[in-house]
Amino acid sequence: MKNFQLRLKTLVVQLHKSADSYNRLETSTKKEFKLIVKSSFIKQLETLNALVTESTEKSKFLFIPLLRGSCEDLIALNYIKQIFGRKSNRLVKLQITLGVNKSLTNQKVFFAKYRQNQRVLTEDDILEIDRVKNEFKLLLQSKGINGNKLPSTEVMSKQIGMDDYYEFVFRGTSDFVHFNNGILARMAWSYKSGGMHLSTNNFNDYYSQFSYFYSAFVFVKFCELFKKEIELTKSDLVIISKMNNLILTEHFWPELVTFEEMNIRRPQQITRILSESFSRLSRVE
Repeated sequence: MKNFQLRLKTLVVQLHKSADSYNRLETSTKKEFKLIVKSSFIKQLETLNALVTESTEKSKFLFIPLLRGSCEDLIALNYIKQIFGRKSNRLVKLQITLGVNKSLTNQKVFFAKYRQNQRVLTEDDILEIDRVKNEFKLLLQSKGINGNKLPSTEVMSKQIGMDDYYEFVFRGTSDFVHFNNGILARMAWSYKSGGMHLSTNNFNDYYSQFSYFYSAFVFVKFCELFKKEIELTKSDLVIISKMNNLILTEHFWPELVTFEEMNIRRPQQITRILSESFSRLSRVE
């Protein structure tokens, strides 16, 4: 896995040099969807670059919640593209307005309770919000969606055939965002002499492997689905293709539950390699 990480670092750093080619977009009222796609691409690329170039190998735990966001972007944006097509720009614009309005409402309530003397914007400062809400609802209804919001990430993933990304990557990383006893228990490291030491760094090698591998896994899929919107160059597509090949040829893919944490001896590497070889042969036949 160390070799994978080193080779991935080389490719990510090389691709990151092209970031300035993608972080600009001409001002237009009809490119909202493209703006969001490019923003997600840059966010993922910058996160990957920070992950692989960070001077310390500690605290890789902190990158896993970011991977959840990247996976959610992948599913949601692919859903919007497939379901709403040419209306994607309008949908995104309405979503942005509604999101701001919701934050203003929450802000008003919070500051009224804890910081009454500070003047803040409220939803009352946004005009015609009822019209926006109605238009958004009608747009959803035109695609057979009831209610006033997009389906859950789980439902969206199933409708566009990405439920495997949802069940493994999204759900797995969600455990690091929400309250989860198992993730907190992993912080405990027992000493042979007795007692325990608590730290996220106790599982750091695992978190490093998981964040490296699946951040690249999600990123490559994102580039595959949105290469037109991102306007990827031929040279950068070659780099991304190399990333994909690096993923597919890696013998060890990080698991959600490991042999080690269950105190079960891991199969020898040669056994895994032979099993993979037999699997490939059976597919060829």
